[in-house]
Amino acid sequence: MKRKLHFLSLLLLSGFSLQAQTTLTESTLTTPRGTSLRVTGGTQMIVPGATVNSVFNNAVTNNSFTIEFWAKVNTDPATSAKLIGSNGRLPVSNFTSGIAFEFSATNKLNVVIGNNSGSWSSITDQGLAWNVGEWNHVTVTAENGGFLKYYVNGTFVAQVAFTQYVENTWGLGLGYSSPYPANTVQAELDDLRIWKKALTPAEILQNMNYELAGTETGLGIYYNFDHTVGNTNSITSNGTTQFEITLGTNYSLQPSTSPVANIASDFQNVVKGKWSKNNTVNVVGLSVLGTITDFNTNVVVGKKDDVTTDVVPGSTMALSYLKGGWEINPLNFATADLQVDLAAVFTNSAAFDATVDHYELIKGDPNGTYQIVGTATSASGIVTFTNVALSGDTYYLGYILTSVLGNNAFNSINDTVSLYPNPTEGNTIIEVNGKAGSNVNVTVFDIVGRKVLDIQKQAIGSNQKIELDLTGIAGEQLFVIQVQVGDQIKTFKLLKK
Repeated sequence: MKRKLHFLSLLLLSGFSLQAQTTLTESTLTTPRGTSLRVTGGTQMIVPGATVNSVFNNAVTNNSFTIEFWAKVNTDPATSAKLIGSNGRLPVSNFTSGIAFEFSATNKLNVVIGNNSGSWSSITDQGLAWNVGEWNHVTVTAENGGFLKYYVNGTFVAQVAFTQYVENTWGLGLGYSSPYPANTVQAELDDLRIWKKALTPAEILQNMNYELAGTETGLGIYYNFDHTVGNTNSITSNGTTQFEITLGTNYSLQPSTSPVANIASDFQNVVKGKWSKNNTVNVVGLSVLGTITDFNTNVVVGKKDDVTTDVVPGSTMALSYLKGGWEINPLNFATADLQVDLAAVFTNSAAFDATVDHYELIKGDPNGTYQIVGTATSASGIVTFTNVALSGDTYYLGYILTSVLGNNAFNSINDTVSLYPNPTEGNTIIEVNGKAGSNVNVTVFDIVGRKVLDIQKQAIGSNQKIELDLTGIAGEQLFVIQVQVGDQIKTFKLLKK
């Protein structure tokens, strides 16, 4: 799922319901999502029993496991049609074994698991019915002696008591289960992962929208459905348990439209996808506005964990930026309004915002090649960049400060308060005039809104001087000074050289 693919005259399944289907033709579609496995009734692709059994029943976590994958159906699925399955009755005993994800008569995806008895354990007719052409993320976590829990699109659906995965020899079929060859499906599968542990709800949400490296702790089997290196007719697991499967009849690798993106590792602190099943997305302060209804349109956003700021080298307009940017990976999503909540990215954001003239949205590398793709001011701490052209790239919040004030200057009324010298080598005086007996509170913030110093005094006489000592702070920095005298608040910008 790492290649960029271009293809012509693709028939896109868009806006489908189970009763009616509409075909949308695009002359050109660009997908940065690599390939998915299209299944059209095939019964040949299988992960052998010995391979999957060693992952399901492992000593690492006392036989706990997780199965997760993305899937969509391309036609109305028949009852008992299976997306993946290893379920079946064992020879001799006729007891139940394995696991399957199969559709009910109401087009809801059931989970069926063998329990080594004459009956099955199952989660039946839970959650929402599937729409043809629409991607869903499916997860099952199982803890030995606890519960098998079922999630769809990261949301818990239901659970059932679980003892242990019951092994068999025939293994896990893709698009079917070997003992039930008639229960096939017309569908696409993407990013199949089998873990040797039960993922937490937070881990499910964190990982579901980006590709894994294959080396993650506890990841046993991982098919991203890229072809095997050097062999376009097979796929190979990238997990610790590797197995190569030859593409069978009625299987093919197709350009994927799933909301799973290749996000750089340093932007994986928080990753979320916006698609028809999840239109409300806020990734550490960044929201992609608008509603997606087309099943082949989505956007994945990842956040870099860095709260520090820096100056854009060579900028002629004194442009600075937040180093913790976002990677945006859109699919058939050319433009959008992007909104940044300053409170989510800056400590004491109101104090920081008071120093900013306006904000710039930087696309690319602020230390290399970049472009400004949006300009905006804040409204109650919210900055909205409208009609932004989106492409697979990194985006940073830039800002331009209002001019640093000169010596003795202040945005006050009747010169009640003054500050000098400004700029300073480290020691600065705040002078309060004509406010005898008033409480004076001085708070110093750095440029990202972190509190550096806090001083409280009561004005004595008509002239009160308060000394700020910033000599212990290395380097040239800009500070925001808030001076509260009684019920009035005045703000300085102080440059410490």
